[in-house]
Amino acid sequence: MERSFRWVACTLVLGAGFAAACGESSSGGPSAKDTDGGGGVADAAPSEGGNTDGGDQGPSPKYVGRVLTDTRWEQSASSGQRSYRTFSFAAFYRSNETVEVTASDEGTKVSRCRMSDLGGGCAVRTCDTERFDAGVDAGIGPMPHAGNIAIEASDELKTQLEPTRDGRYRASDDNGIRSEAEKLAVDAVGGEVPAFHTELFAPREALVARESLALGTIERSKGFDLTWSGGANSQLGVSLGDVTCEFDGNTKTAHVPSEALESLQNGATYVLYVYTQRTSHAVAGAWDVAVTARAAAHFPDNQDVCYVAMTLR
Repeated sequence: MERSFRWVACTLVLGAGFAAACGESSSGGPSAKDTDGGGGVADAAPSEGGNTDGGDQGPSPKYVGRVLTDTRWEQSASSGQRSYRTFSFAAFYRSNETVEVTASDEGTKVSRCRMSDLGGGCAVRTCDTERFDAGVDAGIGPMPHAGNIAIEASDELKTQLEPTRDGRYRASDDNGIRSEAEKLAVDAVGGEVPAFHTELFAPREALVARESLALGTIERSKGFDLTWSGGANSQLGVSLGDVTCEFDGNTKTAHVPSEALESLQNGATYVLYVYTQRTSHAVAGAWDVAVTARAAAHFPDNQDVCYVAMTLR
């Protein structure tokens, strides 16, 4: 039970990419900020590159889609063996806004969210939210989808995302795809969004120096620094509340500026998520689909950086 809770909590802090994407009653969406833009690093190293094979190569794409696979591992204290869990999700949108729908017995909450560039590789997510009583039509309508989407690393390590009748994809949470430059193949059979295929290598894992976050507090006026090893030819991502920053993983050090923290509440505590990622793009008709593979960063003692609580002062 504890493992399941911690994994869901970790998933929910993927705010800039797929906030609140867990569970059958929620639907997250892609970031309006291109995942390749933070540190200027290419999708993958030349020797570990990703190929794209869009279904219908037509005019320049005007709609966006995102497929995300996010892997973390835990290491057994007794055996030293790793166990892997992978969260995967997909969404397709006809605008630069994402629509997140949360349904309950009390009604429906609809959030329309967008990303705003803060400079320095950082962006903030802001949302306008409406609440509808139970039984009231929220006016969302069906979402565009690409049919079943298969994500495969090997014959044994694969997962499939299936759209519901309203076109939304339920998140998957299962044993599976591993990191450390394993090659992934992503295939969609097609729907309103045409079929597409792309391949990419999973990101290199990063170890974050514990000294970077030792105090558990962030001075708002100064921002904070991160130092890491690993993460070569990948992006190093930092998620804190609704703020996401992305840096070139090859630099081994980065600064999250104070300006990026202005939207966060002083004195509040946020869960910090640090990860590496690579992205490949597939063009399918009028759709530009960004396929992103992520891996949670760790401290040298193998503790997942996802679980660090940071308080703003």
